[in-house]
Amino acid sequence: MKKITVITLLLVLMVSLCAQTKLTNIRFGNYTYGTRVVFETDGKADYQISDGDSEVKVLIYASLADETLKNVSVGAKNIVGMKFSETDDYTQITFQAKSLYRSIGFPLSGKPYKIVVDILFATGGYNYATGLGVARYLYDLSVTGAAEAEFEKLEEMYPNETGFYYYYGLNKLRLKETKKAEKFFLKVSEKDAEYSKATAELKKLGVQPSVAEKPKEKVVKTEPVVEPITTSEEVIEEEMETIVPSVVDTTSTNNANFFRSPFWYLTLALLAIIVLSTIYFLIQRGKLK
Repeated sequence: MKKITVITLLLVLMVSLCAQTKLTNIRFGNYTYGTRVVFETDGKADYQISDGDSEVKVLIYASLADETLKNVSVGAKNIVGMKFSETDDYTQITFQAKSLYRSIGFPLSGKPYKIVVDILFATGGYNYATGLGVARYLYDLSVTGAAEAEFEKLEEMYPNETGFYYYYGLNKLRLKETKKAEKFFLKVSEKDAEYSKATAELKKLGVQPSVAEKPKEKVVKTEPVVEPITTSEEVIEEEMETIVPSVVDTTSTNNANFFRSPFWYLTLALLAIIVLSTIYFLIQRGKLK
């Protein structure tokens, strides 16, 4: 009887160690340029994100805690469908979307642990206003690497626009690239709404407005209207605060965590066999009661 009790306790312990992370909640929030999806888990979970022409696949190494999560209401006009695919190791959620531009994901530590995925849209096609809005949104999140890519795209596609250089300069300051930031502030034209703010930043850097390069005259154009970034009340304030760069993962997780891989379970199984065999051997020899 004592042998059975010891073995049972050890097996319960091994099962608890092998217990997989659970996906406990899925929430949605909408803002001007897209939809935010917040996945909550009861522990740290790895994930992968991939974009298609009209869909975003989010693979999370966690199992569904409740089947009713499959029926959660999306409440987003640009997401037209959501389907689940499950195995013992992961849950994959596929979002079918209209006017999909791109997606970006990052984790937030805490209890519950959260994986935040922003699905961004370019309704009516990509244009200067949409590109600047997305870049500013990523800057506000302190996702500087992703914001940098958007500013580079704006610079390449809209060479006659200069207002965005103010925000590009701010991003360079955050990256500690002061000289490049100064260069971008100097590119802002007097005709741009951002000119006075760019001048103020130059003064902070010790560059007097009179020293600043005189922007070249350009063809008068109608300034595109950039919609202010608005958020839905569905997304709690904590998740909309600026995220410290050190805790932001701007790329999808490409490798499963070792502790969620088959090798981890195989290792635990081997350890269990060794421990149980040792205990059984000691009991047989009369050295363990």
